Amino acid sequence: MYKVKDMICSDITHKLLILSKIKGIGPKALIQLSQIENFEALSFTELAEEHKVLKNKLEGIDLLDAEKEALYDIEEAEKSSSKIISILDNIYPIIMSDIIDRPAIIYIKGNFHLQENKSIAIIGTREPTKHGKIITERISEFFIENDYSIVSGLAIGCDTLAHEVAVNNSAHTVAVLSHGLQTIAPKQNMDLAKRILDTGGLLITEYPFGTPVRPFQYVARDRIQAALSKAVVMIQSDLKGGSLHASRAIL
Repeated sequence: MYKVKDMICSDITHKLLILSKIKGIGPKALIQLSQIENFEALSFTELAEEHKVLKNKLEGIDLLDAEKEALYDIEEAEKSSSKIISILDNIYPIIMSDIIDRPAIIYIKGNFHLQENKSIAIIGTREPTKHGKIITERISEFFIENDYSIVSGLAIGCDTLAHEVAVNNSAHTVAVLSHGLQTIAPKQNMDLAKRILDTGGLLITEYPFGTPVRPFQYVARDRIQAALSKAVVMIQSDLKGGSLHASRAIL
């Protein structure tokens, strides 16, 4: 297994990462596999004997391809000073452990908030009104003054304003991305992403390196924002706004 200083990827997560590269093995199957007794010690063949879906998927495939894909992720994480963690690592956010569709593996760059139970998602439309901008700033400032981490999605509009209030006050903020860590979208927020890291914040995604931006991934991203937060404050949205996904997820 892959070992480096600062644990870019633990041995047990590396094993889960390889399994994640097998077509048809999604987060649900990964969580089931991780719960098999002696998961770390068992070979892939032995794990397959305990898991029908894995057994079917392993037939007729070259496991070396999955190992190569996993190694690519680890090498990219090392290049970008990122980490790959899983539900089997003790640094996996406890606050996320209760959601049914939690990602088994997440990719992170930066630092988690020291107080995991003090995080609030502040989200909203990409086109806030003047009043919406004022409210975004006021609410962000209130929670920052009370030592909360500000969680948002790095999108234009309310997300950007919430993150900016945090970095301008040297406060912790988490940007949940809808793509791999190899890029930042939208591009106009690349500097903001750097400032988030410079002030001790975090970039986090469930998507492997190389994953581009795809529209449906924004919906999946929204549930992570909710999962990382004690509550969601939705500033403004139209009737079909993307922010409603995170609002539903927190409920």
